[in-house]
Amino acid sequence: MQAKKEATYSIIIPHYNSVPTLKILLASIPVSADYQIIVIDDNSKADMSLIKELVLKRGGEFYLNETGKNSAGTCRNIGLSHAKGKWVLFADADDFFTENLPCQLEKFSNHEVDIIFFAPDSLNLETGLKAGRHIHYENLLRSYQENPGHANGLKIRYCFNPPWSKLIRKTFLEENNILFEDVIIANDMLFSTKCGFFAKSFAVCLTPIYCITKSRLSLTASANREKLTIKHNVNLRRIIFLKQNLSESDWNELNAFGLGTVIGWFNDRLKLIDIFRLIRLCRRNKIRIMHRRYLNVFWVVKEMLARREKIRNKAS
Repeated sequence: MQAKKEATYSIIIPHYNSVPTLKILLASIPVSADYQIIVIDDNSKADMSLIKELVLKRGGEFYLNETGKNSAGTCRNIGLSHAKGKWVLFADADDFFTENLPCQLEKFSNHEVDIIFFAPDSLNLETGLKAGRHIHYENLLRSYQENPGHANGLKIRYCFNPPWSKLIRKTFLEENNILFEDVIIANDMLFSTKCGFFAKSFAVCLTPIYCITKSRLSLTASANREKLTIKHNVNLRRIIFLKQNLSESDWNELNAFGLGTVIGWFNDRLKLIDIFRLIRLCRRNKIRIMHRRYLNVFWVVKEMLARREKIRNKAS
């Protein structure tokens, strides 16, 4: 009897109350033995048997998060524990893959690098028009492709925070014990930072294999103050990791902690006690909050306008 072919790609999908978009996502994945589809439900309120049937019909595997920790990060870790493919991809249940997926994965499947970064696309689900959520990531990859120098390489490694639109070697994750955090929001931030730090090599591709969607129902769009506080705490842990592990020259080049980070604490209306905790963590880890250039009014205004433009692009 012929042995069953092992999958080349394991696609890990955390799911919570997104059945209509999950159908679209699953339909965008080729039905092939090359693809292992893993869906982990984070205790949805929807009919569990319906979700399981939907996944099994596409030849996928269905698991339920029974850890008691409700988090997409926990679900992704469960998915990693079941992944059998040479490569791992992550997808959110409200996004989908483009028609370029099979040919681009085949093109890179034999590469010896640890990570391949793909420029994503984005779509506004309510208008059906192209959104702006992909622009930042596309610009990162385009800048590196045009000038693959050290500075642009740092930005690829440490400024492409989401786990999607990447092809990641599974043995690389295992060897470096890289997992997601069990938090309700921004669980992928430190994961992606560690991937960037430990990767010996990477490649970039401007052909989109993944489309990010935008809607008012998404987790980031509906983030309340409590979730935003968690996000800023995660971001500071990411910054501390970089401060402790990067060389001084790379830390200064990356400029991971700037005025925009502090402005974000106030813009998101964090409680003063939470802001003081963040400041105390900065001081404890020798991360300078105030810089001489912050005294330059024109520089501060320029930074604030740049941040506003970045927020506007994400919202469009």
